[in-house]
Amino acid sequence: TAIVESVGDDVSRKQVKAVIDALQSVASGTFRSRGVQAVWRYARGGYSGGVALGYNQRRFFAPPVVGFSIDGATDRSYSAQAFLAKRLSENSGVEGSVYANLFDSGVLNAPDVLGLGAAASYYYNFSKRLSATGSLGLYSTDVEGFDSTLVGAAQAGVRYSF
Repeated sequence: TAIVESVGDDVSRKQVKAVIDALQSVASGTFRSRGVQAVWRYARGGYSGGVALGYNQRRFFAPPVVGFSIDGATDRSYSAQAFLAKRLSENSGVEGSVYANLFDSGVLNAPDVLGLGAAASYYYNFSKRLSATGSLGLYSTDVEGFDSTLVGAAQAGVRYSF
């Protein structure tokens, strides 16, 4: 209310109060979340791997705002991940991983979002304290109705542990 009282002539008090009310409803919105995650991991002989699957659903409860409301909207997300690693020697190894996730916002006319990615890395331990890692990754995001993005990444690093 103090903010509304100190508003100048440029903006009406009614407009400022509408913005404040909208922000308060965002802060007071709540949701109920339900979901399930399943993880499986395997390790034997120099190999290790794993798979994870997930599902999450949120149902929103929010006070109505003029022109927009998420009250009753239900969003859903689905995810899948997998990794495989192989120890090449006592000091080195390779690792790879892939993931996919899909998000459905549940808001009318809002686009779905699909994310995909893969990465591979090589590591070498020079000693108990000094190691190096190099990795490559490819990541994609596809938002329904928009251009998709594809990003490549390369990283190299050296680590010394005290």
